[in-house]
Amino acid sequence: MIIRTTVTIAPGAKERIEEAMDATGRSFSVLVTACMQRLMVEHHRIVMLDGRTRYRERGVAPKTWVRHHIGILSRDYEFFFDMRKVCKFSVSLLIDMAIEAYLNDVVQAITGDKGRAEDNYPYQQYIIIGEVDDGVVCWRIYWGFPKKLRL
Repeated sequence: MIIRTTVTIAPGAKERIEEAMDATGRSFSVLVTACMQRLMVEHHRIVMLDGRTRYRERGVAPKTWVRHHIGILSRDYEFFFDMRKVCKFSVSLLIDMAIEAYLNDVVQAITGDKGRAEDNYPYQQYIIIGEVDDGVVCWRIYWGFPKKLRL
């Protein structure tokens, strides 16, 4: 199922994504999702167990931000929002961080080294288990594999 939503990205990120779209022939949504998947692998650098959600610096003028409408798979939509909860950054800020850190890698993986295929199973380190315990809904989210996974 495709979920349509809107994200706000930094102006520099917009130009970089447009160049990557031209170079790869891939959509905005595909490129952003690939960047976010790479950010997830490095989640240990930015995870915060408590505190408030962080947004862009207040000095950045909202008029310079670019709204972009995207259609993403429901699993990716949920993944983006789980990253927001786990890392305590807004989804738009996470996307900016992911583009800044990983867009070149994504473009290289698509256009460069043909021996390095994209991972068809990017969520192998991401597990969500839902259960109802005595009428209480519980969710366990695993970012990586624990030595003993309780099912």
